[in-house]
Amino acid sequence: MNVKILYTTNCAITIHFCKGHELASAEWGHRCTNLQDAIDMSKYILRYIYPDSATSIAIWDGNTGEALAEIKRDE
Repeated sequence: MNVKILYTTNCAITIHFCKGHELASAEWGHRCTNLQDAIDMSKYILRYIYPDSATSIAIWDGNTGEALAEIKRDE
């Protein structure tokens, strides 16, 4: 069974880094137009862009500031 999340809004992504990294967190420059794309982008960021330094990602509504999802690296 496949699930597609259809929640559409201006999704912003904040990357949280491990202790000792020069940044505690940073906002990803590209915003996604729906939650599913933001989740997919977050997984990509954790796996391929910051595989050794990012620990988690927060996805939030860029219009309201509401927290929508948190993606954590597998332990």
